[in-house]
Amino acid sequence: MAHGPCGEEFKAAFSCFVHSQDEPKGIECLEKFKGMQNCFRLYPDVYSDELKDDDGQEENKKGSDELHKSVIEHKDQIEA
Repeated sequence: MAHGPCGEEFKAAFSCFVHSQDEPKGIECLEKFKGMQNCFRLYPDVYSDELKDDDGQEENKKGSDELHKSVIEHKDQIEA
């Protein structure tokens, strides 16, 4: 994700999350993650996997859980 059309948005959100000192972790990064999600919506062919579960049900909880999972999965891409 760091190298796609929304790579800069992903890097900004990820970096914010990694360096977050607030509790719950990353709470101050919500606007960056919203920007990343909005970018994903502009490129549905590229980010369909990230968008497929975006049905609005329990959006905040699900989004937080998916965000945490995504950050962990892609940490090596950002730090490279």
